[in-house]
Amino acid sequence: VILVGGSGLYADSIINGIDNFPRIKNSVKQRINLLLKNEGMKKLNSMLKKYDPEYYSVVDKNNTRRVVRALEVCLSTGKPFVSFFKKDRKNNLFDSKILLMNPDRKELYKKINSRVDKMISLGLEKEAKKLFKYKNLNSLQTVGYKEFFNYFEGKCNYKDTVDEIKKNTRRYAKRQITWFKHKKYHQFKISEYNKIKSLIRN
Repeated sequence: VILVGGSGLYADSIINGIDNFPRIKNSVKQRINLLLKNEGMKKLNSMLKKYDPEYYSVVDKNNTRRVVRALEVCLSTGKPFVSFFKKDRKNNLFDSKILLMNPDRKELYKKINSRVDKMISLGLEKEAKKLFKYKNLNSLQTVGYKEFFNYFEGKCNYKDTVDEIKKNTRRYAKRQITWFKHKKYHQFKISEYNKIKSLIRN
């Protein structure tokens, strides 16, 4: 079986399983959303540093969804978010090989910019407009939507909105590259086709 694409965390979940996290109390969700609305990410980050300094040291402080998720678990359980990592992992009944393609950085960024332009031409703005009324949902605090939400609120002009989507996508790609560097994966340049084919066959 060959599985292509997905983030590093996605690959890890397929191979090692998914961590078992507790249900979050509605009162906690409401409290955190209110703090985010009234006091912003600075407040949430200071709370995360207090309740889970280990996760605080590695999380992207600007990633609202991840910071909120960690705080939800901390406040609902009274335990650090990281204490729930890899508790119920089971050994798989299959062997796996992870192959990582390493494109040239300039070429990668060029493709990202082109992909954003294509997404917009195919209706990303219209899609974001339909979802605007749900803009406070954690699931919509993602690259592409959140920038257009700011545009709809008059916080930036159209050109800056598109530029911001491209910039944030490039940042996301850079974080993924950094994350993969610490993994023992088979890494190749895209041009090394024969080496890739040989590893898959063996």
